[in-house]
Amino acid sequence: MKTRTIATRYGLGLLIIGFVVGCSKAPSSKTVPGTYQGTYAKGVETVHIKRDGTFDQVFLRDGALVYSNSGSWRIDRWKVVFEPFVEPDGIGDERKTSPKKYDIASGTWHGILPLIIFSDDERYWITKQEK
Repeated sequence: MKTRTIATRYGLGLLIIGFVVGCSKAPSSKTVPGTYQGTYAKGVETVHIKRDGTFDQVFLRDGALVYSNSGSWRIDRWKVVFEPFVEPDGIGDERKTSPKKYDIASGTWHGILPLIIFSDDERYWITKQEK
């Protein structure tokens, strides 16, 4: 029963992502900027993507700062590319808590929702917040 629930959840998630990709417009410097949030690894990540090509990234756990980062962003086809970028550890394994810093990282843009997915297994994404 548990296996079926997991398979159904991931199958439904992949179906939704497939629909979103098929119906999404390509990212642009007008549609991508905004405030995005994701909840994982026992915390909340906020990424402020600015129109000037810069971004700020903050991860809080229980209200305490785990890491902050800032840098530049750009669009490469359906990807939003960040330089540098920090990824929280513990996504899918809550026992891990050390963030990983990358010189460059990218996420796939899904404009209908809108959200940016960073991992191939769809466990790490940020969703654009309403103004």
